[in-house]
Amino acid sequence: MSIDTCINNVGEYYSSHYLDHAFAGNLKEISTRWRAMGSAAPSRKVKALSLKFFKAKGQALEGNTAQERAGAGEEIRGWHAWFLDALGYAGPERFLFPVDSGKAVVPLLGRIDRHGRPWLMVLETWFCLPEASLPNGVPAEEPLEMPITAIDGLVVGDIPLLEGDIARAIAKCFSEEQAPRWILLLAGSRILLLDQRTWAQGRYLDFDLDDAYGRNEATTFEHLAAFLSRETLCPDADAADVIHDKIEENSHRFAHGVTESLQGAVREAIELLANEWVEDRRARQLSYTRLSTNEAGPDGNLEVTAERLRHEALVFVYRLLFCFFAEARGGELGILPIADDQYRLGYSLETLRDLEQVPLTSATENGTYVHEHLKMLFKIIHEGFNPVRKDAPQQQQLGSINKAFQIQPLTAVLFDPWATPLLQNARLRNRCLQKVLCGLSLSRHTQTRTIGRVNYAELGINQLGAVYEGLLSWKGMFADRDLIRVHPAEQDPLDRKTSTWFVAKERLDEFAANEVERLPDGKPRIFVKGTFILHLSGIDRIQSASYYTPEVLTRCLVREALRELLKDFGPAQADRILELKVCEPAMGSGAFLNEVADQLANRYLELKQVQLGQMIEPARYLDEKQRVRHY
Repeated sequence: MSIDTCINNVGEYYSSHYLDHAFAGNLKEISTRWRAMGSAAPSRKVKALSLKFFKAKGQALEGNTAQERAGAGEEIRGWHAWFLDALGYAGPERFLFPVDSGKAVVPLLGRIDRHGRPWLMVLETWFCLPEASLPNGVPAEEPLEMPITAIDGLVVGDIPLLEGDIARAIAKCFSEEQAPRWILLLAGSRILLLDQRTWAQGRYLDFDLDDAYGRNEATTFEHLAAFLSRETLCPDADAADVIHDKIEENSHRFAHGVTESLQGAVREAIELLANEWVEDRRARQLSYTRLSTNEAGPDGNLEVTAERLRHEALVFVYRLLFCFFAEARGGELGILPIADDQYRLGYSLETLRDLEQVPLTSATENGTYVHEHLKMLFKIIHEGFNPVRKDAPQQQQLGSINKAFQIQPLTAVLFDPWATPLLQNARLRNRCLQKVLCGLSLSRHTQTRTIGRVNYAELGINQLGAVYEGLLSWKGMFADRDLIRVHPAEQDPLDRKTSTWFVAKERLDEFAANEVERLPDGKPRIFVKGTFILHLSGIDRIQSASYYTPEVLTRCLVREALRELLKDFGPAQADRILELKVCEPAMGSGAFLNEVADQLANRYLELKQVQLGQMIEPARYLDEKQRVRHY
């Protein structure tokens, strides 16, 4: 079960892929304990406030603006206090927090210290109504844009309140020497949980109470309380773990697991494609180790080695991964027009994805529709598609020019037809490519064994890089005779950590039954002569230095390296960051360069905001960061 719909993971505060597939499993221990507590559990206490919430919302609806609703009724005045009490923050002490070197103060509804420092600060603003409850034409009420106002019962002395909106107050609180780790912003139907480490990046959690109380499901409040309750967010014991830190750690582990699963799917796809090419050559009575003279490419090379075939299959698979990723993030990247019906229904990879589990007949399984579709897709990505051009091919003249989609040419080696001349000129059957698409598109959950689609929109660039780099030490070979695969007893030969060897079939009797890879019926698996095999032997595994560095380690190493480099960089030196040059002497798929660009961009924006005395709105932060990374 994924994260509840009332929780908005703004700016991907946590990995969305992890939240959708594994988050709920990490709450089992807490959920079990809270269910045993009955009505005393934080989740049950928050759920019990349903009537009070809707009374407060009803009173809020009587005011035309959020300001008019302030103190309009008992429910509105008491709502935030009741909500905090249910979460375990009983009777918070209200006080004024000095900012701007003591020149102004920010009113706080409460504060909790941990490890001898401020840990959580609670801010409140007026009761913001959900957008669906506002009259037509009235803009949505954004808590971060509400003005800073005094809190009832809190007397402001000689030092004035900080001027501006709540977003400015939060930024000032987070920039102080005694800054808290967390700020909890209460805004009626909206609750925001903000982390000092990610606030400037526009990443935080946003809770929609109108959605939560509207559905009033027990699991909804278990998820909500797991993030917000004092027990999980501010445990009394300093040594106790905070659930958010556990979730972040598990998120990294889950990302690594997804990467390993995708690596296996890519390896299988490479073997399927290479063996399909060999079968096609045999069916046409052509050699699979040498091309004829009229098949020679620009380089004139006629020899076909297993390594050459492996490389072409890898390029082909990475074209598919690129299309999966670009279509999944169509609105964000703008590379492939997945929102256009002509592209989506006529050319897209998504169209083939809809056919991935359609049973093939004896006639359709030997057809080549999928391959022809993919060749056309790869062609328009490489050459671009613009019906307005006078030189546009006739087959690209689709209906009305005003309605036809456009694609800018991506003239990279990846989609160049000459990057895969062997596969380009082959007849790859539907039954092979359907298996390839299924393997790359679907994943099986290791615990529930359920099958679901891989959401490429939620895969990071580091994960895709890990898949590629993890394949660099694998080699292709043609079986020179009938072979069997052997492995250490009791180990899974399909596990990438298991060392395996290929030996002649005639040596079968030399090995124990559990040392030979076997088919589901118990018979040994035979790799007949000519079979393409993607293989990493035990010796190769030991001698190869091709190890992909997990994201959690690249982040740590880069952070420590930049700490020394940037230690003397203040706001006045922000622009110097843009002049830095980075050398990565052992670059594989660019994991370290990607992390360096990310951290330097964050540091530049952090210093530049201080230098200019301007704060980037959280909604614009990711766009600004992307501009800096691009620069």
